[in-house]
Amino acid sequence: MAFATGPSPPAQARSLRPVLPLFLLLTACGPSPAAFDTQFAARYCALLFSCEDSTTLGAYGWADERDCVAELSRADTAGPDDYDQTSARACLDALDTVTCDDLAKNAFPAACAQVE
Repeated sequence: MAFATGPSPPAQARSLRPVLPLFLLLTACGPSPAAFDTQFAARYCALLFSCEDSTTLGAYGWADERDCVAELSRADTAGPDDYDQTSARACLDALDTVTCDDLAKNAFPAACAQVE
């Protein structure tokens, strides 16, 4: 008895099937080092610009939030051997909960210290 399964996928698509779950697992763990730098800078700068006064921000030399992100996202020092994707994802998620009081106390999520 033959089962109707529909048309068979092309050979290329069949060859990617074993790789796809691994790819999804790796990309779900956390951002790449470059993506983390950009996402961290964007969240941190948004926090700074919502909490700090213009005099404090002016001391850094940033005209606006975009300048802050541009400067901070270039400050990557992690190498591929010491970067932790899981901690990076946890850091970014937790960074969204940091308040202005936390910023004033320099109290950041523990996961952020574990990224590199």
